[in-house]
Amino acid sequence: MASKIPMEAIEEGKPVWFEDPRKAGANEQLLKPAKDVVRGRDQFKQSLQGFLKKSRGNADTPKTKEDLEKEIAKYDYSNLKNEAVNILNAAARVNSTYNRERQEGRKKVGRIAQEFINSFSEFLGVYSGIVNIMKGAGQIYGEVAYETLSVLFIVVVNKSGNDSGMADLLQEMRKSFPRLDDWTLIYPTPSMKQVVAEVYKEVITFARDASVYFTRFRTRFWKALGNPPAMGIEKTASVIHSKLAEVTSEAMVNLHKRNQQIQLTVEESKITLEESHSTIQRLESMLEEARLENEKYRQQEELEKENEDKQRLETFKGILEIISYPTAPSNPDICAHMLTKAFDCHKKNHYQYMTRTLLESLPTYKSWFASSESSVLLLAGETNTNARAGRGYTHSWLSPATLFAVDILRENDERGAYYCCHPGARTDDNDLDTYLAKDLLIKLSYKLLESQPKVLRRKMAQLQSIVTQPFWTLLDPQKLENRRLESWELKERQRSALASWFSLLREILEELKEENDEGKFTYLIIDRMDLVEMKVSYFMDELVKLVRNENVRVKILAVLDTVRGEWDEDLGVVDARVLVVQGLDQKPAGTFGHASPIEDK
Repeated sequence: MASKIPMEAIEEGKPVWFEDPRKAGANEQLLKPAKDVVRGRDQFKQSLQGFLKKSRGNADTPKTKEDLEKEIAKYDYSNLKNEAVNILNAAARVNSTYNRERQEGRKKVGRIAQEFINSFSEFLGVYSGIVNIMKGAGQIYGEVAYETLSVLFIVVVNKSGNDSGMADLLQEMRKSFPRLDDWTLIYPTPSMKQVVAEVYKEVITFARDASVYFTRFRTRFWKALGNPPAMGIEKTASVIHSKLAEVTSEAMVNLHKRNQQIQLTVEESKITLEESHSTIQRLESMLEEARLENEKYRQQEELEKENEDKQRLETFKGILEIISYPTAPSNPDICAHMLTKAFDCHKKNHYQYMTRTLLESLPTYKSWFASSESSVLLLAGETNTNARAGRGYTHSWLSPATLFAVDILRENDERGAYYCCHPGARTDDNDLDTYLAKDLLIKLSYKLLESQPKVLRRKMAQLQSIVTQPFWTLLDPQKLENRRLESWELKERQRSALASWFSLLREILEELKEENDEGKFTYLIIDRMDLVEMKVSYFMDELVKLVRNENVRVKILAVLDTVRGEWDEDLGVVDARVLVVQGLDQKPAGTFGHASPIEDK
């Protein structure tokens, strides 16, 4: 909400923006951004001293708007004439200069340089409103602004060559300035003062960065190669757009207040309704135009960011060596179809089958779903071989629980990822040329990135670093070829590689929590975790570390088939955040109610 306008902010009917610093009560804190950029004046001039001396000799750099406009006039007499009529309002003085330039000859500039001159003149016209406000706090602010813009003009005209990017940036920034006939209509609330000072600073920062950029051959050489590092001037231009949007937003609030005041004045002073309506309509039209312009820019910026996100995601997909996605293990519909084939529908009357009602009736499941902390839920039990459609199938009767969990998450619009370790007819029917545990963690990670690709805006470098470290490929087949590993050595490799794979998932989950203001969980659903091709206890150790990490908010549901007795030892996990339901063995129909599962916490 906009700050209330103080009475002392208005003198003789005109708003007072920044008091002279020599007066008591000057807005020192609000002027901090402007003071910061003024302090960098000498360093900036020194960095370009050689270029300016070479270009201008001993001539001083313009420090006022009038001197800068004269500099512009030297390069474009036609633009000078337009400025004389439309911007400078000093037709007699400028036209005499214009006629003299026609007789003596003007500097020759190319088409692209001419476009920059036009864009620069238009930008100067709108930015001078900001500078005039800042000059109220001291003449130094006007000098620094126009001096910096003068350097930018001189540098670009002499150095930019065929680079039209600067003209485009200036045009885009000019469009973002509020189209208000009079800056005095924007009352100087504290928040408006703050953002105006920041716009003043960012434009000068932009001009300095751009000036240095065009005088550095090495930087422009890299740009010519077509794949440079991100340029600071474009980022600064984006900041300026954002700050100008704040100016417009604050202006809209204050102009609405102005409308209210006009309406009250009409009632109290009986001002003619026609005059007041005309004023209100004019202001509302200006506000609507500014709003539409901001919305257009916002949508364009959002579209550009989405396209960049897609490109980064596709690049990282290649780094992860994912050929296509989703494959069968990551597709709940494909896995559901296979489970339908694995269990003979004619035997449903003879054996228990997992249903959504049965899943949601488990007290431990209810506790897990309602918990306010990260946690793991393990559902473990044996499958009756006679309940399957044939001896060729090795699926678990508990696996449908993971599919029901996916349905529940979709209904509640929750974010999550699914992976089935048994997507085919048999346990070894997965067509993988790597460890199943590695494929599982890669696909879970990629699914989360696919749903929130903006994670890569900040995390691309960190994630790429994880994938390129030696531990990532420690168990790849080519690393193990022609090598006979001792049992202890294989176990060490498995633990090290597993920690590396989990670190990718952890980094993504940490970023998701940071971006999630609502505190929502990310859900990971894993079917047949007993098939990860290593001891389940290793995998469980990493899951426990994950849910104990206070920087993530994650809930994990995993199903295990415990047909082999060795899984009992692996499931002996004692941790408050690990919920285990053991003994969920498939029994003949009608006996479930008489044989409850063992629920451990």
